Amino acid sequence: MTNDQGPWGHPPPRRRAPDQRLRLIVILAALAIAGVGIWGLTRLFPGRLSTSSDWGYVTRTLGVLVLASSALLSMRLKLKDAARYALIWLALGAVVVVGFTYKTDLTDAAIRMRSALIPSYAVPAGDHTLVLGQDSDGGYHVVG
Repeated sequence: MTNDQGPWGHPPPRRRAPDQRLRLIVILAALAIAGVGIWGLTRLFPGRLSTSSDWGYVTRTLGVLVLASSALLSMRLKLKDAARYALIWLALGAVVVVGFTYKTDLTDAAIRMRSALIPSYAVPAGDHTLVLGQDSDGGYHVVG
């Protein structure tokens, strides 16, 4: 006795076949964009990719991007969710780039903030010069 119904009398859910052609087009488009980007960067910064090991690094990075993009394309996400996730990753990347760009300014601000909260920590004010904050009891204590 064959029963096409599920264990509780419901038919099993149908699985849609993924559109392989669309995924292939997206992967090829991403590779084309990456290739144009690499070409543009080599024109913008001539001589930076001069050895075969440099091109090996580029090839390895493109391979990782292909694997990551194929993994993302194999997930069944709605376009709205995928766009939201992409924007989140772009925002995180922008925060990392801004943090790296202003790391000395952020470090100086953190040192000044630490000195304001804990006056016994000195703040460098120039060559061979440190500034100490007065403690709450009117004295100066130095962490050394």
